[in-house]
Amino acid sequence: MKNHYSYPDALATLERINWCIENIIGADPRLDFAEPFMPESLAQVDGLSFLCSDEKRILKQIRGHEYLCMFGRVEETNGIVAIKAAAHKLCRVC
Repeated sequence: MKNHYSYPDALATLERINWCIENIIGADPRLDFAEPFMPESLAQVDGLSFLCSDEKRILKQIRGHEYLCMFGRVEETNGIVAIKAAAHKLCRVC
């Protein structure tokens, strides 16, 4: 498999997709802890019959936090990988 990365292209892509969570939810978000924070289709806790509804809501909040942390780590890593790939390609050309 051959990749056709260029440093300018990678940098332009990173700048184009650069976003902050504050731009999406606002600078001073108020969380409503009566809400589950994550849909059942992702959390998959309704099948846990040994939990009451409040415990299921809290577990959905915990799973939502886990997902957010994992997503954040992936986003941080993607930029680093793209830059390293572009730098490696530049070093081979020099």
